Amino acid sequence: TAGSPHVFGVWHRIEERARLLARYAHQKGARKFAILAPDSAYGARAAGAFVHEVETLGGKVVFDTRYPKGSTTFIEPVKALAKQSADALFVPDSAAKLELIAPQLRSLDFFVRAPGDRGAPRKGRPIALFSLAEGLSARFVANAGRYAEGAVFAPGFYPDESDNRIGPFVVKFRDAYGEDPGPFDAYAYDAALCVRAVVEQGADSRARVAELLQASQVEGVTGTIRFTPSRERQGGGLLFRLVRDPSGGFVIRAER
Repeated sequence: TAGSPHVFGVWHRIEERARLLARYAHQKGARKFAILAPDSAYGARAAGAFVHEVETLGGKVVFDTRYPKGSTTFIEPVKALAKQSADALFVPDSAAKLELIAPQLRSLDFFVRAPGDRGAPRKGRPIALFSLAEGLSARFVANAGRYAEGAVFAPGFYPDESDNRIGPFVVKFRDAYGEDPGPFDAYAYDAALCVRAVVEQGADSRARVAELLQASQVEGVTGTIRFTPSRERQGGGLLFRLVRDPSGGFVIRAER
């Protein structure tokens, strides 16, 4: 956005989504955190923002390790995690990578449970699981849902058809294209929605569009859209949680 006064960032930045997860975890009672992140610029940005927010809120990061970006096995870092006293784990990586990590947590006697859940303990060691889960889709639910019940994600968007705002968009998109929308589809839709909103307010030039966008608040399928003075998207967007549905399977639902 620094390149032009007419450029606005509608995508939720990595750091903001990481901070959102840290605040949510703190609200739910988590105080001791572990981080399992890829050794990459993405991992460093997300982990750094998460740690800063945790420590600002008075929490503590008791374990922080990196794995090679192309890793497919995580037994050793999870073994190291088992020696710590963390009650929550943050994994700033894709849903595809989390799909590999979740069962390895279970294999080493961890079980994921919802943040703030203080119900009767199950066999194993409880831990709350948080992830940016880029590209989160029904595939993760099918392949790893049973290992991650209660996990909370901040992917920016997930096609939760049951949600009052997301659902109608999902249905219309599916009818038009024969598949569910992904994050790029949702953010593109919201970008167009913002422009339409300010045009309906009377914007008739690029300068007026930019002026009204700066002062507007629009409700989109990726959450409330507001912009900072530097024209970046404010906030970390919506959170989604993996829950058990009435039939005994698993689904991902927006946390409202």
